[in-house]
Amino acid sequence: MRRLGFVFYILFMFTVAIQPLQAQEKITLNDCIGKALEANYSIKMVRNQEKIADNNTNYAPFLPTVALNAEQNQRVNDSKTKVGGEVNKMNGVASDAYSAGVSLNWRLFDGLSMFTTYAKYQEMLAIGELNTQMSMENLIVNVSEAYYNVIVQHSKLDAAKHSLTLSSERYTRGSR
Repeated sequence: MRRLGFVFYILFMFTVAIQPLQAQEKITLNDCIGKALEANYSIKMVRNQEKIADNNTNYAPFLPTVALNAEQNQRVNDSKTKVGGEVNKMNGVASDAYSAGVSLNWRLFDGLSMFTTYAKYQEMLAIGELNTQMSMENLIVNVSEAYYNVIVQHSKLDAAKHSLTLSSERYTRGSR
């Protein structure tokens, strides 16, 4: 049993050692910004809000409203009448009543409220576009800052490595 485990361990290590090692690919600032703009949920939400504002910007305040009504009443009655000593019974008498209606309302003048409403929708659309632009610019600034911070840290690491090699060379020269 131990031999079988040892054989599997050797096979596993052999397959891991044979696989080529892959280095990390270098990524540019534009790639980082593109990936951030695609995957950021805040940007997606702001874009959706801008689409909603765009859908709300329409000429609805200037247009008439149309209303449709339809109604159905159905009744089943049982009745008993007595006329001149004669009794008439009617069971399960059904009556149906249908009605339909259409109404059209068009406000001709509402104190310029329709123009104000339309202007408000346009301003909300402009605000949505500016919010989208602002969110995207903030994201680009944050990604750029992080990207350049990584570059600075990497160059500091290279400088520290170089300083370490120089110090170790000086140490070896001094200890001779």
